[in-house]
Amino acid sequence: MIMKILSVGCGYIGSILAEELVKNLDFERLTICDRAKQNLEKIANKLGEKVHPVQLDFSKYSNLLKIIEDADLVIGLAPGKLGFSVMKACVEKQKNLVDLSYMVEDPMVFDKQAVDSGIVIIPDCGVAPGLSNILIGQASTQLDELEDVVVYVGGLPQNPRPPLNYKVTWSVEDLFEEYTRKTKIVKNHELVEVEALEGLEDVEFEGIGVFEAFFTDGVRTLHQTIKAKNIWEKTLRYKGHVEKIKFLIKLGLLSKERLKTAPISPWEFMCKFWTERLSFFEEKDVVLMRGIITGRKGSTRLKHIFEVVDFFDEKRNITAMGRTTAYTAFAVIKQLFENKIEQRGVIPPEILGMNISLSKEIEKLLKERNIHITKSLSQLE
Repeated sequence: MIMKILSVGCGYIGSILAEELVKNLDFERLTICDRAKQNLEKIANKLGEKVHPVQLDFSKYSNLLKIIEDADLVIGLAPGKLGFSVMKACVEKQKNLVDLSYMVEDPMVFDKQAVDSGIVIIPDCGVAPGLSNILIGQASTQLDELEDVVVYVGGLPQNPRPPLNYKVTWSVEDLFEEYTRKTKIVKNHELVEVEALEGLEDVEFEGIGVFEAFFTDGVRTLHQTIKAKNIWEKTLRYKGHVEKIKFLIKLGLLSKERLKTAPISPWEFMCKFWTERLSFFEEKDVVLMRGIITGRKGSTRLKHIFEVVDFFDEKRNITAMGRTTAYTAFAVIKQLFENKIEQRGVIPPEILGMNISLSKEIEKLLKERNIHITKSLSQLE
């Protein structure tokens, strides 16, 4: 039974998720840890005695091992660069983990150890990867043979401000990783690497606008779990954004190498600068996501499309990115909490999606929070 929950990292997304957990699940204690003491105390004061704030530097592995010791379930909300360490610590201490970090490493390397220990590790449990994977897994069960799996997704300001026409809606460090690190895609049944920001195309969302879409590292575990000819993810931005990001990269402003004349790297400076100058807390955001899955059922070619369009929640003052990310994680945690996830090991979200009763329950919980998923099925040729 899950009675003690630990959140490793508790920033904006963590605070929304913590509130959902306290309001909807019956547990003994939720420990929230982060470096920022003031934010932790604010969350704990708001949510009551079940929430215990702990100021902690979890970049130190020994600190991780110590605080994980007493937990039944760990929620990984660390930056991507620390996500693998959190997962490793959970495996070492034999603790269940629902992880939202955007780590570069392959979580499947822990599968055998997790199975042997009888624990559940669910990686990439946000909106995309996360909800997108669940819906892909669900659609895959309705086809005998998969051809193309394509996801378009973006968190954007409803009213863009020049020159970048972007609003920070999640970890800037992980955002820059998305812009700069090599991107894995499946092309003609082979896993290949392409440059991020390439593959530019226009994508229209009716009634909202036309956006540019480009390759980013969102395939994650899909290349191991979904057998399709082509699989890739593309991020959505207002048109012209990619050209400006490429310019910043050419100038070296996203370089991790420290300058001889400065105490920090351009990367570190830009992370701080974007967080401070491009957060635009007063600006409302929107999350756009579309998945297109084509394949065959018998001799018939079919196309499944799912779409999510979610706006800033003005009543509760919660961003669309916060809603879609935290509520997806909560929906999955609730299934684990209620012992509805019977499989053990590393379970990517698309595997959850292949369990139709489970994925339908996740959709139901999201719908109750006004996150609506529209779907269509059409015959090709």
